[in-house]
Amino acid sequence: FPVTIINAFKAYLNVKLSNIYLNNEPLYLDIEPTIICNLKCKMCHVPIWNRKQPNMKLEEFKSIMRNFPNLLLVKIQGMGEPIFNKDLIGMITYAHKKGIF
Repeated sequence: FPVTIINAFKAYLNVKLSNIYLNNEPLYLDIEPTIICNLKCKMCHVPIWNRKQPNMKLEEFKSIMRNFPNLLLVKIQGMGEPIFNKDLIGMITYAHKKGIF
């Protein structure tokens, strides 16, 4: 990453950390919005998963986020390709409005 992005992120964290009381709650989450992938990598186990709901709904995402009021970061990506989830922009927008990087 360019140095300016790293410095901006450090400044963001310093402001957030100075404004919250840390009580052993997670500050970072990995959320997998989909298991759908357009690749067929031989070493990957995603194609053989048999899940009933391949995409996370926006309301599920919001529900998870509400359980972690002190979050600083959320990574909205996992084994699948996030852009296959039609609610991805809504998830990003929701996190952004909550001040989550």
